[in-house]
Amino acid sequence: MTLIETNPLNCSQNSSTQICGFVALSKCGDCIFTTKVRFSQAGGASALVIINDKEDLYKMVCTKNNTSLSIKFPVVMILRSAGQIL
Repeated sequence: MTLIETNPLNCSQNSSTQICGFVALSKCGDCIFTTKVRFSQAGGASALVIINDKEDLYKMVCTKNNTSLSIKFPVVMILRSAGQIL
């Protein structure tokens, strides 16, 4: 699969880059994970890779009231160094 950066890269709104059918690449920060999922999924991405802003493993969680989220594709977070390689 082809990896495409979202625009904006934080994926806090609809991407101006065509991500439909591609693996969307986003960076951590500026909004919650479920917002990134919602916008990338709505844009037709086949998966979402989020680059952590730190060199630490971090658990992605939903907010307490976000129990009805319907995630229909893979979402992963990678370390900052892995994101720099990509």
